[in-house]
Amino acid sequence: IVMRLESGFGKGDGYGIVNTFYKKLKQNEEVELFSKGLIYRNLIHIDDVIQIMIKSSDKYQELEKFEIFNAASKESLKTYDVALLMKQIIESESEIICSDKKYIFDWDVFVDTSKAQSKLEFQPVSMKDRIQQYIKQIENGL
Repeated sequence: IVMRLESGFGKGDGYGIVNTFYKKLKQNEEVELFSKGLIYRNLIHIDDVIQIMIKSSDKYQELEKFEIFNAASKESLKTYDVALLMKQIIESESEIICSDKKYIFDWDVFVDTSKAQSKLEFQPVSMKDRIQQYIKQIENGL
């Protein structure tokens, strides 16, 4: 089974946009978004990675050899929307700067998880819900 995972995040991660935004917003530091914050990203929370791995293991005997699945959140969000959502949840006073600078991954990410949903019964969760969970876990020490 080949599992194509999007950028992951979760409590204890040390990099990525969710972690980076959280650290800056928590310290009320400026958050600079490349490509004017208009690039769409689709991230996946570690809980969803675990969910799809378990489901693929359960269905292993029914699958073709080297079958490929995409795993990601329910939707893609602009980096600006991710930063703004996190700013609101944290109640940060940070300024979000939409810069013209280009990021090395300067393209939109939209992931089709329909195959995993139908064959593995994978149920992708909203990025907004998982980001709220991420912040709650960190702030409550869970």
